[in-house]
Amino acid sequence: MWSLGKALNIFLVFNITSVGIAAFLLLYLSQIPKTKNGCWYWGIAYSTLVVSYLVLLSASNDANVRGVEYFHVTLLMAFSCCLVIGTLQFFDVPMRITRFIILGAVAIVWFTIFFLGPEWFFVATIVPCLYLAFCTGTVAYLFYRKRRHNRDYVWLAMLLTLLTIHYLDYPFLRQNETFAPYGFLIAGILNMLIVFFLLKFQFIHFRDRLVEAESLALKLAHHDSLTGVINRRRLFDLFDTLKLLVIRRKEKLTVIFIDLNNFKVINDKFGHEWGDHSLVKVARRIKSVVRETDVVARVGGDEFVILALSCQTPAHVTEFVNRIRERLQKPFIIQQQEHVIGAAIGYAVCPDDSVTLETLLSLADSKMFDDKQAIKALQ
Repeated sequence: MWSLGKALNIFLVFNITSVGIAAFLLLYLSQIPKTKNGCWYWGIAYSTLVVSYLVLLSASNDANVRGVEYFHVTLLMAFSCCLVIGTLQFFDVPMRITRFIILGAVAIVWFTIFFLGPEWFFVATIVPCLYLAFCTGTVAYLFYRKRRHNRDYVWLAMLLTLLTIHYLDYPFLRQNETFAPYGFLIAGILNMLIVFFLLKFQFIHFRDRLVEAESLALKLAHHDSLTGVINRRRLFDLFDTLKLLVIRRKEKLTVIFIDLNNFKVINDKFGHEWGDHSLVKVARRIKSVVRETDVVARVGGDEFVILALSCQTPAHVTEFVNRIRERLQKPFIIQQQEHVIGAAIGYAVCPDDSVTLETLLSLADSKMFDDKQAIKALQ
């Protein structure tokens, strides 16, 4: 039959391996830009814990038990300090980390003076254990406070609370030699569960950030980054879909081409920043006129295209174009001065004029040019 000591050694090796892997993964994740803050300190914390376990493992080989225990407790204080600092960063809590470092240094000095000096075990260990409990209790509170964001935070807070209680009973129960193996077993199991929860939270956050980044990349690929309307590439994709719809339903799809008239004047006179600001306002005005079924795209510097499903007759198209023209004729206020941009507009109809967007855009552009010439003739 196995002795308790042999069983604990096997558990210690398993603990070192599992916690070491988790610490490595935390340190590795900390180097990836999309990882949430605090990962590096958590990785350092559990790397320190692995070292403390290795120190304990040396005690099983008839090493100096008192010296081993000193280094083990000292490393535990460093572990708890890194753990709380990492958690403060994880939740972006504006708390000074120097207080935890200073308190940890004071606890280590206290422990060194009394533990390696006279035989005052209780006096020596009470301050380090209070520090350990303070750090793990703070971490437990931080996770419990954020429990609405993740239900697993409650379970982690419970494990940290149990570890806090375990640290507090150390000065009392450790003096009984029969308790030491069971105390180590309890702490080892709790720390394994805690680090796996921390690793899980970091992986979940990393996954969410990747999904967010992918969504943003798709949006940027299909939308104009300045105005927020779709870009030329997405316009062609949507046209193919809408074309099939209108042909099947025997309806009309009107392609409206808009070219701003006085945009270059604003760019030259006030600079590109005001020009960009004007383009954003133009896009908003166009979107305020169209219906939900219509599509607005920016296809050039000052050129916009509308795919209008709402215009089914020539009268509807004329009314729609006039509303756009009227909306864009309203002046912009730039540096406390009124400036009218206005627009030349042309259109073509699918499937009457063509069923390809290239041809429809060409026809609409031609009519837009005629409209621009007519506007100049009236000025």
